[in-house]
Amino acid sequence: MSVPEPSAEGLGLAKEARSLMSGGELDKAIVLLGRALREQDSFELRITLCEAYLRKKEAGEKVMGRLAQVEFEKTLDLAPADAEAHKNLVGIGVRLGAADKLLELYKTKWTGLPFAADQKKMLAVAITPPDRSFQAGKVRGKGTKKLLYLVVIGGLILILAIGIWLAKQGQKMEIPSQKAQSVEERSAADSQ
Repeated sequence: MSVPEPSAEGLGLAKEARSLMSGGELDKAIVLLGRALREQDSFELRITLCEAYLRKKEAGEKVMGRLAQVEFEKTLDLAPADAEAHKNLVGIGVRLGAADKLLELYKTKWTGLPFAADQKKMLAVAITPPDRSFQAGKVRGKGTKKLLYLVVIGGLILILAIGIWLAKQGQKMEIPSQKAQSVEERSAADSQ
């Protein structure tokens, strides 16, 4: 299947849409890309539209995730043999949860691309779940929580003990203002 070459106008519209997206004007970018796609179908326009839908989904509009998925599926048939285009494709595919599908394409349909091996490595990393056994609440989580509680309680007891000790020390020591007042009272009593 031959991939349609993007026209200068199509590339310009995709660039304009990315500029709108950078400014937070996702709706305007989506309308612009929709109009452009009626005139010409291209990878650049579709991947940019997919990105716009994905950003709206990530902003809380869940229904946009389905639209992003539809556009992503369409881009797979239009993907040119260009490393930069495939980096964009992989980035969006991972965010959409389609890393498994892309990995399969790089093992079959796109295996001859010069950058296919690198893309397969990136996708394998994206698919492999991270080792989270070191995080609190997992393997050692309960012990960690108990230790934290003991440290907090121990600290509170220490603060309370220091406060009591200081209070007792304050009772044993005469406060200078009280001492001055006592001397004045004694002087007044002696003079009477």
